[in-house]
Amino acid sequence: MKLRRLSERDFLRLDKPEIVPFSYLQTIINELASMHPVRALVCKVLLSPLWFTFSYSLPLIRVKEVDARIRKLRNNSWKNKLCIRSQVPFVFDSLARVIVLDEQRVDKRGHNYKVLRNELNKSLNRGYKTEIFQGQVAMKILDDFSSSRGRRNWRNETRLDLAVGDIRLAVCAGFNSSGEIISVGAMWVSQSYAYLFFYDSVEKLQIRWLLIESLIEFAYGVGVILFHTDNLMDTSTGSYVFQNSLGYTTARLSFRRNLNNLHNYEIKNTKNGSKYRF
Repeated sequence: MKLRRLSERDFLRLDKPEIVPFSYLQTIINELASMHPVRALVCKVLLSPLWFTFSYSLPLIRVKEVDARIRKLRNNSWKNKLCIRSQVPFVFDSLARVIVLDEQRVDKRGHNYKVLRNELNKSLNRGYKTEIFQGQVAMKILDDFSSSRGRRNWRNETRLDLAVGDIRLAVCAGFNSSGEIISVGAMWVSQSYAYLFFYDSVEKLQIRWLLIESLIEFAYGVGVILFHTDNLMDTSTGSYVFQNSLGYTTARLSFRRNLNNLHNYEIKNTKNGSKYRF
């Protein structure tokens, strides 16, 4: 496969085994988790030039200083320690799925957000509601859901011991028409940056749209500019389509200190060298 043909689809995690891979590169990437650790490491080394070649073609987003500990909070403790992508922030941020939040995105204006508006209306018509919780109350909501209805334990998917300082935990609970919590989503927030690290639900339908959008609106309300979720390789094809409808894009992230010349963030288009500062 020629380098000029590399695309986001090459790095997607497939939804189901019967889905035909888009490329040979995607086939290898999806087999890494089941390979012998030594063979998987060799394959990662061989694939790294393709990874970084494609990554360098993406826009670079330089984020104003946030609490450095939030980057370690994104690590899932249950993942294999040899999973370099999830353990090394530089690699993890090289194919990031992000939304740059502004008034137009939060207001969902324009044709690009037609699908999103329709799904949100369907969710509201079904009687779904959401509510945001923070701090100890948020942790209790997650603990109760994990122990009674959830499929995953949220405490296994983050470095909770690092949640100090100005880093806040925000949780959105989704309720059905009977007032029962049927889904939960959680994110870490530090200044202008938020990372959505957890989502679990007992219903699929439209509640996911309403819950994630509620977190996005809350994040924007507390000053978040960059809303980040799973790395591209953690995104299945179905989730990829869902994310695109919400306005996600793939970019490289750079977290640096003393970016005093930036108001909130800077986006650099690697292909033509242009910069956009906000």
